[in-house]
Amino acid sequence: AGAILASVWGMDFGASSNLVDMYVSYLRKKLDAGREPMLQTVRGAGYVLRPTS
Repeated sequence: AGAILASVWGMDFGASSNLVDMYVSYLRKKLDAGREPMLQTVRGAGYVLRPTS
């Protein structure tokens, strides 16, 4: 999450920031409403968008 914050906003919000998690949650609610999840967490790497079948 820290790398995403630094890349997107150019700032280091610290390891305790849940800003990315909060926005990923918002995106999941919008993208995945009523269908198979597209936005998935890749443990140790970040997030990935996967097309639904």
